[in-house]
Amino acid sequence: MKVLVTVLTLLSVASAVTELSFLQHRRLDQNNNNNFQHSWMANYSVKFLGCHHIKQWNDAANDNADVRIETKRLVRFRLCPSQTCSASKSLGCSSGYGDYVMDMDSFMQAYSQIRGQEIEYECQKYQNQCQCNGDEQCLNECLTKAGHEECLQNNNQGFQLENYMYCNRLNVQNGNNNNNNNDNNNGNHYYVGPFCANQGGAIHLGLFTDDTCSNFAEASFESIMGFTLPYSKESIIHSDCLSCHEKNYQDAQAADAYYYVNDQADADQVRESCELLYENSGKCEANLASIVSSPNNNACNYLEGIRMVRQDGIINTASSRPSAVATAFIVLFAMAFAAMAFYVWYLRTRLGLKQNAFL
Repeated sequence: MKVLVTVLTLLSVASAVTELSFLQHRRLDQNNNNNFQHSWMANYSVKFLGCHHIKQWNDAANDNADVRIETKRLVRFRLCPSQTCSASKSLGCSSGYGDYVMDMDSFMQAYSQIRGQEIEYECQKYQNQCQCNGDEQCLNECLTKAGHEECLQNNNQGFQLENYMYCNRLNVQNGNNNNNNNDNNNGNHYYVGPFCANQGGAIHLGLFTDDTCSNFAEASFESIMGFTLPYSKESIIHSDCLSCHEKNYQDAQAADAYYYVNDQADADQVRESCELLYENSGKCEANLASIVSSPNNNACNYLEGIRMVRQDGIINTASSRPSAVATAFIVLFAMAFAAMAFYVWYLRTRLGLKQNAFL
């Protein structure tokens, strides 16, 4: 399954980016007025639909070394009712949902927090069941035997994944024997960040040469750091549905209890990361009219222009919806052509009969 993205026109994309910027400014104003009500989200889950990228001018470029045309990566996701959200369905659900779009960096940071909380919550329960009393070897054997390798303490050679959920400079001082004793890396700086892969159906980590993560590096991550870049071949994002309902992490004796207590300090039962996803996204809530008091549909036109079609095979660059006007013209042209052909046949037949009559 791959997410295929069809961009209708370059003009529509440019106008959509402007629209999203407008939405962000409007969102900030609304936040200042405390108009957002998130309680309904406690019964909803986040479902990743796909990602795509566009090229745009880099307003932050300060000198000649900066990239002038940067790659802007966007993620489309859906909030589905948790009871009907399905990991096996490409779109998650078919009713009572809202569709949203936001920049990839913000999505990845919030998504990784939700995913990390889920894993830590489950792993803490498994560790309590092992009853190893702090014996690390006992714990590793117990978790491995139970099939919970994701709970093992694996530092990936000191690589902190959470630091690269957005485009971030790579620290190469401790990598591959100081990069084979080449501490300054020939004066080159490298960056690691997420990007769209598998035609938009996955998000991988890549190595780049600029601070916008627009230009892929020719050098390999392994040659610089001495180990393979995590998630360079597999997706960081999975097809499962991540619940926005706050769990009672204190019951699981979570290691990072301070964070979870702060997340539960507000009045609602919605994860803070889900609230951030919602507040920072462009929205199309036409299917949430019965759930949200004031549905926001300001991003519907943009989402309508970006078609996410899950199928195997080659990207279809044609518009996913045929034009009614074009179809009508084609039909009329075909009818006119058929009528003209009939008239020509009729004239030739009449002329042939007259010639035969004279003979």
